[in-house]
Amino acid sequence: MASPVQIMLWVLLVLVSVSIVLAYLLRGKAVKQSVQELLGVGKKKVAKLLSEFRRKTFHLLGLLVPVIYYASLKRKFLTQWQGVAIVGSIASIMLLVDILRLTVPAFNNLFIKSMGGLMRKKEQERINGSTYYMIGCAATMALFNPTIAIVSLLFLDLGDLMAALVGLSFGRIKIYGGKSLEGCIACFLTCCVVGLIGFSNVRLSEYITVAGALAATLTELFFDQINDNLTIPLVSGLVMTVAKIRLGVSIPLY
Repeated sequence: MASPVQIMLWVLLVLVSVSIVLAYLLRGKAVKQSVQELLGVGKKKVAKLLSEFRRKTFHLLGLLVPVIYYASLKRKFLTQWQGVAIVGSIASIMLLVDILRLTVPAFNNLFIKSMGGLMRKKEQERINGSTYYMIGCAATMALFNPTIAIVSLLFLDLGDLMAALVGLSFGRIKIYGGKSLEGCIACFLTCCVVGLIGFSNVRLSEYITVAGALAATLTELFFDQINDNLTIPLVSGLVMTVAKIRLGVSIPLY
């Protein structure tokens, strides 16, 4: 029988597939008008929301990292350090591509023409968020217990996604740097659900989950100076590791 973690990861794979289809369908003026009527928000906010959704959908492909990592460890296809080596190698290649495009304007222009729609404007002249994501994945996988690493990466993938989409769609109460209370609550609750499933067979898992979810939410809210693809999994992973040690519990891979 499949464990709760396995069920969650299968659901996430379905989510990625559905999101990709939706991102393809959510195009054109008619769609923007329908979304505007549904949410009751202005045209600019709808355009920003749809743009963010398409960008986040592409980033949802990053879910493949924790999913494949889990499956590989579970089936003993890879060890933790082999996984780190593979993801670290991919991150290194992506970093080299970013360095190349930032030093060769012609290559950067070509890169932006093909991938610019999936990048924030500020990323066009600096290291790409996807590169930071792969670096964050490699570091998180190297530093933490595999289950904690997987949950931390899902905090980033899903918590950050919900913070952005809920904040843009329904955010009314601004609390810091233009970010909304509604987005923060969505991030926290999403992380709590992920953590409770990920640690479903761990004693006192609710304490580890709430500590990690709170750390991820506060990091997403306040740590603007460093890319959140690095900070969210590393900070939440560290907090959950400390909580695990303080509670004296073990966290195996389920």
